[in-house]
Amino acid sequence: MARLTKTLVVVSLLVAELIQARYASIGWPALQWLALAAFGATWLLARWKMAAGTAIPLGIAYVAPAIFVLFVHFFHYTYLSIWMAALAGVPLADRRVWSWSVAARFRWPLALWGLTLAVAWPIVMLREFDFTLELLGVERLMNTGAGEHPVFLMSWVLSMAVAQLLGILWFDWMVGRYGELPFEHFRREVLVPLAVSVAVTALLGVYQISVDLNYLSGGPWARFKRAAGGMLDANPFGMICAMWAPVSIALVVDGRRRWTLAVGTLLMVLCWAATWASGSRTALAVAALGTLVLLWQSGSLLIGSRARIGRTGAVAGAIAAAGFVAVAIAASTWEGGPLRKILPMLPAPTPEAVRALVVDLWDRSIYGPAAVEMIGHYPLAGVGVGSYHFLVGDYMQLMINTRYYADNAQNWYRHQLAEFGLLGSVGWIAWALVFAVALAAPLRSTERRFEAGLVRGALVAFALLSLVGMPAQSPAVVLTFWVFAFWYLRARGPLSPPAADRPVHAAAGWLLTWAFVACYAGAALVYARGPLRVANRAVTLRYEFDYQYGLSRAPDDPTLVWTGKHAVIVPLAPEKWLKLTVWADHPDANDVPVNAEVWVNGASVMRYPSMPRGVKSTKYVLVPGGNKRFVLEAQVDRTYRPEGCDAADCERGLTMRWELVPRPPEQQPVR
Repeated sequence: MARLTKTLVVVSLLVAELIQARYASIGWPALQWLALAAFGATWLLARWKMAAGTAIPLGIAYVAPAIFVLFVHFFHYTYLSIWMAALAGVPLADRRVWSWSVAARFRWPLALWGLTLAVAWPIVMLREFDFTLELLGVERLMNTGAGEHPVFLMSWVLSMAVAQLLGILWFDWMVGRYGELPFEHFRREVLVPLAVSVAVTALLGVYQISVDLNYLSGGPWARFKRAAGGMLDANPFGMICAMWAPVSIALVVDGRRRWTLAVGTLLMVLCWAATWASGSRTALAVAALGTLVLLWQSGSLLIGSRARIGRTGAVAGAIAAAGFVAVAIAASTWEGGPLRKILPMLPAPTPEAVRALVVDLWDRSIYGPAAVEMIGHYPLAGVGVGSYHFLVGDYMQLMINTRYYADNAQNWYRHQLAEFGLLGSVGWIAWALVFAVALAAPLRSTERRFEAGLVRGALVAFALLSLVGMPAQSPAVVLTFWVFAFWYLRARGPLSPPAADRPVHAAAGWLLTWAFVACYAGAALVYARGPLRVANRAVTLRYEFDYQYGLSRAPDDPTLVWTGKHAVIVPLAPEKWLKLTVWADHPDANDVPVNAEVWVNGASVMRYPSMPRGVKSTKYVLVPGGNKRFVLEAQVDRTYRPEGCDAADCERGLTMRWELVPRPPEQQPVR
């Protein structure tokens, strides 16, 4: 079962990446082939020599968006599917990837989390296409009040799912490959390429803020006087630099040459400067907390005079503190700096002001309350992976009659609950609790105790600040978190291969895991076919947006429409009664009658197992009225094409005519 579950997670990741590359390539046809080439290249390089395989995807992890701008002159988040395909090729070159390598206490939560993601994205993707794959080629179809097309939504959902699946895959693979090898292998093959990448992106950010904010910058960041580095987004750029700032010393602290300390110190100061340049308050807090841990670790080791590592850490801490003060003084006069954003937030010394600040940090405008509303509406399975971003606008319309720009829930834990619900969150909550216990465990007196303490500080700061932000929306930040998580565990000591579970315990564990996944999948499907179906979203919760497919109108009679094999429309109801007339015009319907059915708001109102040609049937159906919308749906077992009509919308099933009336006449069929 262990191998089966891991195989399903890996296959789900690969299929998601293939679909993402295929449909993201609508705007760039070469993308799908570049993604396949990137995957194949890293797979072959990793099979030949692992250091070569990891060098490219990790070495460009924090500058990949800027590379696209340099060579393609444009960047869209879907382009990262090339980079993520390259990342996937590295662990898949190792045979260990097909079975779980983590210890049992991590294995069950990690497997449950991965399996939940593996079943979540197909359900959400199919839901957005109304479980009708023919809609892949339909134009002018929108799934939200803001007008997002289902292909765009599918790309976003896949991007979020792939990022999380890749993080889980890499963490488990690192445990299997580097758990027992000398630490130098992990440093050389994983940490050094990432350090090079963060150095390049930090240098670019410092250049932007010092010379030209528009150089390789994306979005509105130059206008906001904030550097975006090589990531084209100031928030994840700031978070990456903030996480690396204090641990830069951990990367070189046991080096045998003096110049390694100088390199680590320079990288730390550079990351601090880039953190300030990003203007991110969350990143500033993470860097500050991590640096405090560095100073504490350095001071405690120096006081004891236990080893050279203490003196090294203390000197580095002092230099970092000096660099921090210098950068803070310079940045305090810069209008885009985080101090300019933080100082106005400081409350007056009154309980009411402090309480208002806490509420503002927790709610973060309407994004927090919108997430709470989603959790209340869909508590078991949530709105689906990646779905918060495109549903939050409709929730805002419901709650405050205003639509802000799409964003996350401004709290990673709240965001996860909104998207996965209680059943889908069991895996990540269990993993977070188990890992929190590992973080809280006392550090043993090992040669890497100082290093483990620094990485632990960065992880704790990241986890705490995720209460008021969501840096893990970026795939590069997700990868960094999982690398740091393994780094911390490995710095505590070698990770032995997991002991074989007793058969009865293994069977019980996997049975429970699959039970949770099955319950989550069932609840997610119920939501997807019910209240979260696009047509139903268009009429409930005051989302009220136009949605239709499978219909064509007669050019000379706007009240007459033809359906395809399956048609859905969400019309307005100015009156409370729908007068609906349907018939079949198939030339051979008298010999082979048509099987047809019509639904209103999910309830079957007209069903004809054997409908002959030209026989009209009329029924009056009660609808909400008051200019509210309702769902009208029709399906037939076969369609026909009129002679001489070759257009795409010539497929005809039922012929329909409807109008809204105040009341039905007497002696008419009603429902």
